[in-house]
Amino acid sequence: MVLGPSSSRLIVANSIFVKSVEVRDDDQKGVLLYGFSEKPELSLESNWSTRSYMIVASYSRKGFSLWLNKGSRIHVRWETQTSTLDQLQVVMIKGERKYETLLPISTNYAKTLNLSEPINGKEAEYTIEEDDKYYIGLLNTNPKNIIMSMSVNVTSKMYDLSKARNMCSTIRGSCRLKLPFPNTQYFVVTTPDNVRPHSIFPTVSIFSHPK
Repeated sequence: MVLGPSSSRLIVANSIFVKSVEVRDDDQKGVLLYGFSEKPELSLESNWSTRSYMIVASYSRKGFSLWLNKGSRIHVRWETQTSTLDQLQVVMIKGERKYETLLPISTNYAKTLNLSEPINGKEAEYTIEEDDKYYIGLLNTNPKNIIMSMSVNVTSKMYDLSKARNMCSTIRGSCRLKLPFPNTQYFVVTTPDNVRPHSIFPTVSIFSHPK
């Protein structure tokens, strides 16, 4: 699964059925696995932003996926030539298996001027209401390619890690935490904030080893 920067995903496992939980990070981005005896609080926030220039092919979309917890907020701004702006649509798709397209809580125009030609911009905001994987991108409904820029600002809700019972890092490939018997255990997988959408997101594999 792809997590994204400043990501924090909760996993619940029962030690009656599971002996240990293992996380593998093939990209070696430094993903961390924390273990808890009680469910941690989703009480912290982390802010990050990115800006990228891209070419969106005709009748196609371009963007990226990441994991977001309930209460996270996203602000998206995209800019291109005035003549093609209305043929670009921001898309926010929720779900890994069952897809759902979300509507922004607000959109507006934000006009800027270039010395050579006018450039217009649009903005959209989203509030996340459920923990899930989300795809953020732009859809080009123009029969021609469009050159544009997209800025994304994310306020990501994070779990409080201060009461973690143990922790391991995947900086060298993989790590594993055992479950003490016979309780339900909580695990949080986190990613560093120095990973950005224009680089490679950590691709994380999670394995539950049965008894």
